[in-house]
Amino acid sequence: MRRIARVVATLGLTTALAACADAPEEATPTPGAEPGGGRVTGGKADTAFTDGPLYLTGAFDGSKSFNMWAATMEFAREMKRDHGKRVGFTYFINSCYYDTEVTGSDIGRALSRDETLARWAITQQAINEGHEIGNHTVRHKDGGSWSKERWETEVQEFHRLVERNLFQPIRDAEGRPVFPDYQPRSDVAGAQGAACAADSECDSGLCLPVTDALSLCSARCNKHNPCADGMACGAPDWNSSRDVCLPLPRFPVEYEGEVLFDAEGTPNLDHPALEPYRVVGFRAPLLAHNSALFDVLTAFDYRYDTSKILQPGPPQKTLHQGTIYETLYQFALMKNPGSRTIPMDYNYYVNETSGERMQSDYRASILDAYNARERQPWNIGHHFSLWKSGAYWAAMKDAFVFAAKGCPDDAGQQRCAEVLFPTFAELADVLDGKIDAERVALGPKADGLAEDIFRSEVSREMENDSPAFCVCGDEEHH
Repeated sequence: MRRIARVVATLGLTTALAACADAPEEATPTPGAEPGGGRVTGGKADTAFTDGPLYLTGAFDGSKSFNMWAATMEFAREMKRDHGKRVGFTYFINSCYYDTEVTGSDIGRALSRDETLARWAITQQAINEGHEIGNHTVRHKDGGSWSKERWETEVQEFHRLVERNLFQPIRDAEGRPVFPDYQPRSDVAGAQGAACAADSECDSGLCLPVTDALSLCSARCNKHNPCADGMACGAPDWNSSRDVCLPLPRFPVEYEGEVLFDAEGTPNLDHPALEPYRVVGFRAPLLAHNSALFDVLTAFDYRYDTSKILQPGPPQKTLHQGTIYETLYQFALMKNPGSRTIPMDYNYYVNETSGERMQSDYRASILDAYNARERQPWNIGHHFSLWKSGAYWAAMKDAFVFAAKGCPDDAGQQRCAEVLFPTFAELADVLDGKIDAERVALGPKADGLAEDIFRSEVSREMENDSPAFCVCGDEEHH
């Protein structure tokens, strides 16, 4: 039975639960106690990482811009080529960008079948390359006052669409992914869709890296600058700013003598090899969360949430208004002492902060996490938007390169010699003792088993007083 059917059966028809907006910061529970005198379990991984590497996670909210899909994955490839470091990003997607029929979205929807095919394909490519897909909801609405029933409906709709279009990777005998099947779309040198190795080989001056082995000539596109046949624009509704044209993969796709995807790109859901991709992580739009959300995430077997802003500290189980959600890790955004704001690009943008300041803050945050906080994991969360003309994206890349080089000082002395870059799901696997640092470094095709390092003790929530800004509409203004 497919997971979506299991989820629906598990949840059934539930009684609507009035949602509660976040109250002012509640008093920290006494260790080992809860309101009313009972004991709580839960806990924090206070010293779990002292003798291991620093885990630096990078995530993106959004999913609209094909340019950012290509750029972020190419950066991960460059990290491996140039620094020998494998990077696994987590992409929190909004499914409205994959759906031409969705209604009620605050950030728009897909405008054509070709656009959805291209976006599913590039998202599948990210999965194939070891990145993670997370849930940023369907419509990007503020759910801070939603009922449990409203959250259930939104999460169900997200899974229904995603689990019918994203799948666990299938590889051929040589280890190459069977889909998406990208091929040159033109035999004319320099034309859109033609194979290329450098920007100078394309008439548009843009050679787009589509996979780790194939780059194709692209072009800048928007409402007034459409793509050539066989290509799709990631932002066909933009008026002035431009995205890029992405080639559609080749259809049909066959595997072991049977059709996986038909000539129209529709997956054959009855094929036994097509295993739906399982989304296990969540970030709320506007970081707006409530108890009803955490109840629903738990019912859907989510492993972690990233919607809270907490003081710097180790990973912990989600605590909200006195309730600890034992099966739900909280990988919060944390404002490092001395930083302008939390490590999220939109917060820097609304505070009119330069890319140089972000770069300085991020470097200091990594050093503090590695040394002062004994290698407690650190989380950077950005969007698919190039605010400040791309200065924030440049600062995020600098942070990863800086960490990969060992955080050198002016004299070249390393100050953080061991840093790894997992997805959030992999970080949860480390906490659960399912994998170890070697497995994280090698990527998802490796094997390994670590001891259980999560310590069971009371979880202490310390909400940061900074307001939680978050927008993921991939705005046209940069």
